[in-house]
Amino acid sequence: MDLVKLQLRRFVGAGLVLFSLLGAVAAPIPQRWVATSNTAMSITGDARFTANAIGFAGGRLSIQFLKWVPAKVSFAPSSPPKARAELYRVLSKNDLILKNHNFLCGQRPTFVSVLILHSAYATDAYLTVYSGAAEPTGASTDKVCAGYTYSVLPAN
Repeated sequence: MDLVKLQLRRFVGAGLVLFSLLGAVAAPIPQRWVATSNTAMSITGDARFTANAIGFAGGRLSIQFLKWVPAKVSFAPSSPPKARAELYRVLSKNDLILKNHNFLCGQRPTFVSVLILHSAYATDAYLTVYSGAAEPTGASTDKVCAGYTYSVLPAN
């Protein structure tokens, strides 16, 4: 009976090791964003985007995915009719002070939307920052406090 328990423990232990290794391999790689709009170049600089944070040279914004929304919720000059953006709740309690003592939003950000658009030549990320308690819908009453544009670098 002790031999069976020992073999079972070894089997379970090996399974846990394999599971943890697979989890480490499947961890998402941060997207590298290069600032392309004047506002992004002068305020945020380049950024790193993951599913739970956006890192800038001057700080890190903690976020939580809420849902997919129509592209009109994002700050983008034009987008395909069926384009969808990701809406995130901002978990950070304060606004970030970034390059040249500029603020990300000017007040506490509450939501951000991220729209990724692919073309034959580039992949662009449009980051829209919101303040206020109401969830953005793309209406003119949304409290947009900033919009930034980046070029998404290919993953290495």
